Amino acid sequence: GMGDGEVTYRPFRGEEDDLERVVELIREELSEPYSIFTYRYFVGQWPQACHFACVDGKEVGVIVCKMDAHRIYKRGYIAMLVVQKKHRHLGLGTGLVRSAIQVMRQERCEEVALEAEVTNDGALRLYEKLGFIRDKRLHRYYLHGADAFRLKLLLPEIVPSVDDTSKHVDENGMGTTRDERTKTDERGNAVADAASALDKLRVHA
Repeated sequence: GMGDGEVTYRPFRGEEDDLERVVELIREELSEPYSIFTYRYFVGQWPQACHFACVDGKEVGVIVCKMDAHRIYKRGYIAMLVVQKKHRHLGLGTGLVRSAIQVMRQERCEEVALEAEVTNDGALRLYEKLGFIRDKRLHRYYLHGADAFRLKLLLPEIVPSVDDTSKHVDENGMGTTRDERTKTDERGNAVADAASALDKLRVHA
């Protein structure tokens, strides 16, 4: 509306003050603040999946995500989404999720997942409007005892361009399509992942 200021989105730039801004925005809104290592884990490995929403050049919202192998495919995961209360009527949350999804599609993720508190109507509405579905209910997911819904969105595959070579001949002359190859690679990664007990924050050595 009038006087709302100009809305822009920008990716995380890897500077120390960008990290500080992520932490500030999220701590303002969060009932359970994370340690600095948690933020560094995400923005250090997936800076391209961290975006700010700005009003008149000032960061007022942020989304923090990761993308990694899950079972035999690649999955995007939305870890944190925050928009300052006084700017919530602008649709910035939706804009941030859309920009994260765009990056995940470019990186060939096959689905996007997240958890939302069952009582968080605003978040559930936002994600469901974007096509997310409730996958399961997680009992006492949060430290304060509340349940969460796991939400999921399946991503349509980006069709490779015609000049993309789909065949790859390895040393023994066996041709495999790229899809078969990545599936095999990712299965290996998934097994390594499963071996890690840190399920919520998987660290890739």
